[in-house]
Amino acid sequence: MKIFIGDLAHSTIILTNNHTPINIGFIAAYVKSILKDKVDIKLYKNPHKLLDDIKKDPPDILGLSNYIWCQSVSEDVFQFYKKVKEDGITVWGGPNFPVNELHKAKQYLVDRQYVDFYIPFEGETPFLNITKAVLEFGNDAKKLKSIHQNCFDGSFFISENNELIGNNIGVKIKDINSIPSPYLEGWLDSFLKQGFHPMLETRRGCPFRCSYCHTGLSYYNQGRSFSLDSIKKEIEHIVKTVSNPKKTRLEIADSNFGMWPQDLEFGKWLNTITERTGFPLNIGSSTGKGRVDLVLDTVMSHPKLRLTNSVQSLDENVLKAVNRINLPLDQLKYSQAEIDKKGKISNPEIILSLPKETRESHLSTLTKLINIGSNLICQYTLMLLPGTELYTDESREKYKYVAKYRLIPTQFGEYEGKRCFEVEEVSVGTKDLSFEEYLEMRTLFFLTSNIYSNNTYKPLINYLIYLGEDVIDFFYCLLQRRKEFGDGFPNKVIEDFINDTKGELFDSKEDLVAYYSDDSNYKDLLSGKKGINLSHTYKSVVFCNAREWGNFVTEIFREYLLEKHPNSNDVIKIGNSVISHIKAQADCQYKFFQDRKNIPTKENPIKAELDFDIPNILANRIDKVKYPSFKEEKVVYSYFMRDYAIKHITSFPEGQKRVDLALIILRMDTSYSFPIYLKEENMQEAVIAKQPV
Repeated sequence: MKIFIGDLAHSTIILTNNHTPINIGFIAAYVKSILKDKVDIKLYKNPHKLLDDIKKDPPDILGLSNYIWCQSVSEDVFQFYKKVKEDGITVWGGPNFPVNELHKAKQYLVDRQYVDFYIPFEGETPFLNITKAVLEFGNDAKKLKSIHQNCFDGSFFISENNELIGNNIGVKIKDINSIPSPYLEGWLDSFLKQGFHPMLETRRGCPFRCSYCHTGLSYYNQGRSFSLDSIKKEIEHIVKTVSNPKKTRLEIADSNFGMWPQDLEFGKWLNTITERTGFPLNIGSSTGKGRVDLVLDTVMSHPKLRLTNSVQSLDENVLKAVNRINLPLDQLKYSQAEIDKKGKISNPEIILSLPKETRESHLSTLTKLINIGSNLICQYTLMLLPGTELYTDESREKYKYVAKYRLIPTQFGEYEGKRCFEVEEVSVGTKDLSFEEYLEMRTLFFLTSNIYSNNTYKPLINYLIYLGEDVIDFFYCLLQRRKEFGDGFPNKVIEDFINDTKGELFDSKEDLVAYYSDDSNYKDLLSGKKGINLSHTYKSVVFCNAREWGNFVTEIFREYLLEKHPNSNDVIKIGNSVISHIKAQADCQYKFFQDRKNIPTKENPIKAELDFDIPNILANRIDKVKYPSFKEEKVVYSYFMRDYAIKHITSFPEGQKRVDLALIILRMDTSYSFPIYLKEENMQEAVIAKQPV
């Protein structure tokens, strides 16, 4: 029996979902291990390749994954397949399904008659059950559903009587290590050789019950780990298979990496691999929200690991509404202090427009994270995901979401003459947060992302805090003063961001599809003018205009100091040294991204004379009790980019589109975007910027 299984990814602009399809790899490896030569299985990421193979020789069973970023293309492929092979069996699976509202689950499948079976949870056993039934009883879907209903444990389907049938939904394999490794069995080799970055799953499940997340369902609360021995063998296989281990990212799919003793063992072992091979370029992971010391030890075990420290909100009313349990504030402060000592990075996430979130509570969360010293703060808009508690009719009625629809960045394509768009539903307001306040918080976060979370401005932030000033107040000052710059870059980039934030939203999925199906609007998608990740793209825009952005921020900074401290010449003098330090770095960044022929090197650096040793004094947070005054001393610093950063950025063609450059920056080592600065008198490295963009 021939089986095709796909975890499809659009690559119309750039391949954004560029990880190996480990999900379908597990299913293929498990089914093949039991049914052996009775099945011939092929895996797919590329929709065009899958469609071509369906046309040439359609399979008996077509299985596809279902996430918000591939729902529409999967629907179109299923419909095409049914036209080519009417008696073919279709199996869909994944979390993007209203499993916790059975009336919606039924309607979901009634509206998609081309889907024979749906697997909402772990897929290995249900897919095996379907395959066995087809092998034994044939591929007449109607007959299978009417006579052999008991064969499909773990799957939903619609019966001849238009009933939703689902037996033993959520069936799990008792011993997770009985699933053969898709890496060691060779299922993912072709993807690794094509340049897909490896995704690794060391543990399934999540002990938390967050109501905005799929893994908040009770099904996921019991965790299970793959053996460390197998994980090590997978890494060794990956390193041998990829073309360049040093340029290959590693994505760890676990929900709470670092909370288990095995994670620490793995981190230490992986570090030996990195020292020997350079793999990986960087590591993506979501670290755990408990067992703080174990998580910290795990993060410290490998130089490429970050501490996520995600909080989503720090308001107790909001946290209670979404069933979220955060680390206590004192533990967040402790973990931040510990990673600061080691020069590591924290990457906390917050979600805008959560239930019971107000403008004031969101600002309070942001202020607390800044005061803690969090490094790279990420803000997301609340997604309303099918299958989560916040998606339900009850939650919608309770919190009065202002629901809108937007294109998932760059997730679109044209297949067999039909245009296809992946759409997400988001909340841009509630009964407690107006849409205008949502826009205000998004605009404020533009400054947070491009100043606070930009390591170039770390001394400026540290100096404001040293003086007892409110960083958020300074950001609002920037927003108020930006219009004085007229058509200049600072005002224009903020205005463009606001307009794009409003322009990406639609009242319905149908409105969005109709708009982007228009030829002229579709061309805007192809050019990268629309349909982009705004946060990542505008970060790259600011980098490319680092000189002008630096001039804007520092000019308002100087005036802000004069306003707040009109009688203190020392404050202004120190501020001027901060400004000189920032401008030198901004000039390096500008040349790195825009003027490759003149990128500053150690042999040909940019130099700045400072009246205070700002790079040393304000490298970290200080207070007036421990540091009551700054010693005035003339120092000269040299600023230049790292050799390996220059080598990396110049490996890409010049003139990258905004969307392409945004992904290059996102995927490269964080330190590459920032210069080294050395004190001239001894040319010893004063600070190597390892903090976030």
